[in-house]
Amino acid sequence: MIQPLFMLTALFNANEGVYSLLAHNQNPEEANRLRETWNPHLTPGLSLITLEQRSVHNTLEVQACRTCRATVRRSSGLQPLPKFRRRES
Repeated sequence: MIQPLFMLTALFNANEGVYSLLAHNQNPEEANRLRETWNPHLTPGLSLITLEQRSVHNTLEVQACRTCRATVRRSSGLQPLPKFRRRES
């Protein structure tokens, strides 16, 4: 199996039906470290979604990346599709 070159990670809030983007353009090891860091701190109803990117996303700020949002819509498999919410710093 070929390992993907780039990954994006989103935080899904099932309680509110929304997601926020956390990171994009990560290699699989970076994405895995992010999951390992966040997972112990997630409360019920929150989960991380890691998706393969087809290419590098050129937008520097992940919260402004429309390509990431399109990838979540296309590849997340979540139904109903959650709404995007910018993550508060």
